[in-house]
Amino acid sequence: MGRKLRETNLRSELDIVIVSIRRTDGEILFNPSGDATIEASDMLIAIGKAESVMKLSALAKTRAVQGIST
Repeated sequence: MGRKLRETNLRSELDIVIVSIRRTDGEILFNPSGDATIEASDMLIAIGKAESVMKLSALAKTRAVQGIST
């Protein structure tokens, strides 16, 4: 089960804005609200400083390996 975007620290700690979420079935949520749920298999389209985006990528990879949803 996923987490709502508002429950993450993406904006407050990494200063990243999620522009869209692409689901594995091809559905794309543009400009998702804080109520949008992020599932482990989702692709996040984000904007932010390169360093922050790299941290997000590393975090996502670590959690994917551990089997934890982002």
